[in-house]
Amino acid sequence: MGPGRARPSSSLIVVVLPAPDLSIPEASLPDALDEDITQSLARDIREIVFGSAALPGPYREALILTEYQGLTQKEMAERLGISLSGAKSRVQRARQKVKDLLMTCCHFEFDARGLVYDYRQHCCCCASETSSTGQ
Repeated sequence: MGPGRARPSSSLIVVVLPAPDLSIPEASLPDALDEDITQSLARDIREIVFGSAALPGPYREALILTEYQGLTQKEMAERLGISLSGAKSRVQRARQKVKDLLMTCCHFEFDARGLVYDYRQHCCCCASETSSTGQ
């Protein structure tokens, strides 16, 4: 051990995780977010954005203006009379709040690529009552 180098701790535990199997043929993976899942998830997101009291007004407004009405964040900032950085922050916080609500109320299943291929609700904040694939 040279000068200036710390000696490894004897209580250090190293965990080696296997590398993901990237050799899975593309055709054998389920289609991520097929049309039924996309429509069902979009309905649940609309329910959270438009119908949930859990999403405060300024965040709801930011998502409606940018995601549903197609305004740029710069246009939203001008319309609301806030700075561009304030508009960007508001949109990002709104997206995070929607994600947090979805992760709380729904169970998501992901394929090997990390894409959603199924989800089910845990509580009443999502609109659908069963698995999006009908299971």
